Amino acid sequence: LDITASHEKRDIMIEVARRTTEQVFIPFTVGGGIRTLGDMRQVLKTGADKVSINTAA
Repeated sequence: LDITASHEKRDIMIEVARRTTEQVFIPFTVGGGIRTLGDMRQVLKTGADKVSINTAA
């Protein structure tokens, strides 16, 4: 969860999410930098179970 990614104009840490889902076998949420539905889909394709959004996406 990168809570300042959107505000600081950073991209989603897709590779970090992908590597984490390969090692962690519990429900996993990714957040930070999610700006569009496409971003959300990309995160879910990494294996994340949930997507956290806060800023208007």
